[in-house]
Amino acid sequence: MFTLTKRFAMFFLFLTASQVALASPFAQPDEPSGVVIMNTPHTAHLIYPVRLVRLDGQEIPARDHGVWLKPGTHRLRLVAAEEIDTSISRGLQARQKIHSAQPVSGKELVLSIEAGKKYYVGYDVSDRNPKNWKPVLWQVK
Repeated sequence: MFTLTKRFAMFFLFLTASQVALASPFAQPDEPSGVVIMNTPHTAHLIYPVRLVRLDGQEIPARDHGVWLKPGTHRLRLVAAEEIDTSISRGLQARQKIHSAQPVSGKELVLSIEAGKKYYVGYDVSDRNPKNWKPVLWQVK
């Protein structure tokens, strides 16, 4: 038999798990959502793929393809998905690698998600100063 303390602990655990599931920014298949696409480069403008490592202040398993989010404002912490050699496209003498120039924790991008839209994001390395490289929203469909 369960004691009152064990029953209370199980109820609290169930309630907490339910609140976490309801508070998730990720959309379920039957919910309205917008999709954030992170693996499509736009190399003509020096924008490269990114990985999502934090969402709305919460660490998540890294994702580098696409995520379906509930409508609303979301804070995405993004890092470059790959090493990028920008020397060819900019005619630089030395190779610059984006991984060595970006903060380990990435940089934040805030998006206002609307249901039914696709948001293409990437890492903009167009500035000559690697400290100014940042995640950007480059297209909405």
